[in-house]
Order: sequence, then C-alpha cells, then structure tokens
Amino acid sequence: MHISKINHFTYFQGTLRYRDRCVETEDLSTVLGQFVSFLSVYKPCVLVAHNALFDSRILLHYLTEKNLLDKFKAVCQGFCDTLPALQNSYPHRIADGKGHKRLELYTDIVGLKYETYNAVEHSKAIQHLCPPKSLTRYFFSVGHVEESIRKGRRRKKYLETYRLLIKQKVLSKGMATKLAETGLSLTDLREAYRDDPDSGLERLLSECNASTGKPRITKDKKVISKLHAYMTQSRWQ
Repeated sequence: MHISKINHFTYFQGTLRYRDRCVETEDLSTVLGQFVSFLSVYKPCVLVAHNALFDSRILLHYLTEKNLLDKFKAVCQGFCDTLPALQNSYPHRIADGKGHKRLELYTDIVGLKYETYNAVEHSKAIQHLCPPKSLTRYFFSVGHVEESIRKGRRRKKYLETYRLLIKQKVLSKGMATKLAETGLSLTDLREAYRDDPDSGLERLLSECNASTGKPRITKDKKVISKLHAYMTQSRWQ
C-alpha cells in the first residue's frame, strides 16, 4: 500500500497536499530552528515518542546536518519510548494477534479513534495511554542516540566488506550482520587467519563473552569451516 493512502499526504509538482488541500511548508532549517526554540521554553526537557529510538535517530541526523545539534542538546536531555512501555503493559496483545500501534491501542483501550498522522492527536493519544510517571524507566539520553548512530554507520561500513562472501554464499547475510554488529570487518578475519591459519578464525569467532557465557559470534563448525576454506583459497589466488 502506498503511504499516501495511509497519511493522505501527496506531493506533486512542488506542492504538498493533505486530502487534496494545499499545505503551507517551510524549509527544514527553519522548521528545526523553530522546534529547538520552542523546546528552549521548557528546558531541560525530554521528548516522548512511540518507537522513539527510530525517530530520534532521524531527528539527530537532520539536526546535525543543519548544525543545530549542540543547541538541541542544550535544551533536551533525551527521549522516552512509549513502544516498550506499552508492550510491557499489554503483553497479551501479541498472543491475541494484535500489535502495539498507537491507533490500534487507542481504539481498543480508550474506545476512540483519532486522525492518522496528526501529531497533535498522536500526542493526546499517548497521554491517555502512557501517564508520564510510567515512562521514566524507558528514558535514554541524546548521547545514547548518538552512539547508536555511530554504531549503525560502523555496522553498515563493516557489512559492506562481506558483500562478496554473501554473494558467494560463504556467509549468510544474518551472520555477516552479526559480525559487523560486533565490530568485526573482513580485515579482522583475515588478520586472525594470517596470524594463526589453523585455529585463528575459530578462536576469534567462538571466544566466550565473560558476561553472557555465549560465544562472541558462533561455535558453528560449518560456518567456521566455510570461512576457513575461503581464506585458504583466497590466500593462494
């Protein structure tokens, strides 16, 4: 389904419309500047959002792009996420075949509906569903989001090093993603193999995490064997 069928926004020939009515727009720099100025009235403040970790990454990306991140950090301490709060408050919904989308929750629990993609109505719905005091345990700082963005970029960069191995089915994309998420690029695997061709890869991938007792990546002999064969073959090419 096209997103316009859900939010009723369309963009055609430079004009934004909502339900076929023209909507006034501002450039992003102006809007973000006004947003930070608005928040400064309530500083220090915390922003509340449904699936806030996702939204906060996007917000910080554009604040950084427009050189407004420092001003934002001066007035906003962080975010609270209503998604895990509602997942914990209503865990039975998954078993009942229902999700934790705002509109569905508001309709089922409060018995009312609101206009989809209306920010004011969203805010009112969240206030009904999540009293502020219930959200303190779901707080995370702006710094946490910044670190999440850095990790995401690093994961993307490292995952790219495994593209050929995924294509050749030496690694599944899931396993390559796991390697990238733990900070290991193909260069790291090559170095482990070079330093100890017999067991370097196995030691690197299966070393035990002291806090969890689980292997760093995997102990799967098949995975390690395929990687070892690839390294051995590429060494002689």
